Amino acid sequence: MILFLILLIPSVSGITFFTDSEATLWAACKNQSYVESTANISIWYPNSSLWIANETMTPITLGRFNYTFIAPGVEGNYLSSVLCTIGGIEGYDEDDFWVRQAEEEMTSMAVVIFIMLITIGVFIAPRFFKANNKYLDFTLKGLCIIFGLFLLSLDAVIVVTVADKANLGISSEIFTYLWIINWATYLAMVIVILSFGYKMLQMWKIDKHNKRMGIDPNEQE
Repeated sequence: MILFLILLIPSVSGITFFTDSEATLWAACKNQSYVESTANISIWYPNSSLWIANETMTPITLGRFNYTFIAPGVEGNYLSSVLCTIGGIEGYDEDDFWVRQAEEEMTSMAVVIFIMLITIGVFIAPRFFKANNKYLDFTLKGLCIIFGLFLLSLDAVIVVTVADKANLGISSEIFTYLWIINWATYLAMVIVILSFGYKMLQMWKIDKHNKRMGIDPNEQE
């Protein structure tokens, strides 16, 4: 009887799955003479709380089963237990598997962080450099602000896109706010361009006037 029970113990594949993606666990329930069997599976979260309770596995062939599910969004090491029943006799086995963040999501978040760092760098860059020519210096500062606003808009789009792919329940209101933010950013870029263009024109007029008056522009800075 002990040997019979040992041979009943199913084998469950322990592998790594990615969050919010399809995953399949397999089990084999058989002995040397009898293969008609049933299998039920239970799965526990990494914190040992029960997630799936005694669900029936799908028979594939005699004595072989699988169970397909969507991996949770919680990362960590999960414990699975399969209970096999053959001719009224039960046997079980336990195995673990890992759930990790999807590589695509990790790459996307890395891109978001990278662009955010560039955005911060673009906004603070004018504080640390100054061109010898005041027109060039003024133009570069304006371009930094415009480029920074563009990256800020791009950050918002990427964050919402990543959240939507991760099934975080992005509502239509969020997309409406995103639309408003994008257009507000574009409007701010236009205002910056017009403002810097006007200031540049005023600087040119002042320098032209000073040149006529014989005043060295460098003395006015």
